[in-house]
Amino acid sequence: MYFLTEDQILRLHATFDVVASGMRYKGALTECREKPQIDIFGYQPYVDIYEKAAILLQCIVQQTPFNDGNKRTGLVACFTFLEINGYVVKITVEEGLSFALKIANKEVKFAQIVNWLKSNSYSITTCIV
Repeated sequence: MYFLTEDQILRLHATFDVVASGMRYKGALTECREKPQIDIFGYQPYVDIYEKAAILLQCIVQQTPFNDGNKRTGLVACFTFLEINGYVVKITVEEGLSFALKIANKEVKFAQIVNWLKSNSYSITTCIV
């Protein structure tokens, strides 16, 4: 499984036209990048690709490591993580931003984020004929 680096997430964030650029909490970004990779003596709280993607999304959106653009960065980081691991998310921009707003407002639980990702993505290998 491939994971995003902090530098890659920063580059994704830099692609957005944000009102207030820059980092709010560097430690929060480090935490968000590391969460999908947690392994405590063989125990992994986030076991599959969707749980790892969901915690990355939830963490960036709710921990707000950036001054602006956290919802967009969370979505793009999540979708990029899935894509480099063989999955594609198929939604409209409006659907993504609407769901990210619900995450930011804590209107959805972690399991709902996982289910949303599962229902809106597919394996790239399923497209090969």
